[in-house]
Amino acid sequence: MNDPNAELVRLLNPSEKFVKNITPDPGTVKFLKTAENSLGLDSLSAGFDSLQIRVWNGCASANRSGNYWLIAFILDKDGWKGEFSDLFVEQSVISCIHDSLSRKIFKLQPNSGWDNFITKLFRLQVLSLPDFSKIRGHEEFVVADGCGITIEIATKRVYRSYGYETPDLYADKYEEVENVIKIIRLIEDEFQIRNKMPVYDKSKKVNSDSITMKEVRIEEIKPKANNE
Repeated sequence: MNDPNAELVRLLNPSEKFVKNITPDPGTVKFLKTAENSLGLDSLSAGFDSLQIRVWNGCASANRSGNYWLIAFILDKDGWKGEFSDLFVEQSVISCIHDSLSRKIFKLQPNSGWDNFITKLFRLQVLSLPDFSKIRGHEEFVVADGCGITIEIATKRVYRSYGYETPDLYADKYEEVENVIKIIRLIEDEFQIRNKMPVYDKSKKVNSDSITMKEVRIEEIKPKANNE
């Protein structure tokens, strides 16, 4: 990470104490825990050795591939890497009743290179955006069913998560929500995965049966058995 980006990460928590700031939505918290257990993911809630950013998308009525996905950007001693996970969700997972989730993983490389991509991502305040519930006037835009974005940030001293439900409905009202849309569009453009993203432009239709990737390496991750 170059120096300006490293400073932004440091400013998340200049102290030596561990700080946790999670989304107040209990359904999102339960889903993240269920998804971690089903997919064999390490929880980020206790922090991460360097830096990891996870971007989750899910739709309330979804029960098939194309409606749930996870993108992880991971910084370790070897540098940045990215993974796009196409999630196969059973309906019961939406209500967090059963561990019933599997995925296909696509390894990613950004078009502009990792340094340029991360710089653009940080400029959109991905590290510090508030949860939508913290924005004044958010009550006017509560949506019962729709597609939501949840972002997790983890470092050695910080864990935070925040979410936005159907952000395209009110992107013109709040700068923070507009930034969330820009983050999604940046990811679309950099990794050429526009056909797998949610519809944030009402004039466009999503073809969830096709996908364009820069790399074709895929591995299957099966859900854990209930007795494991």
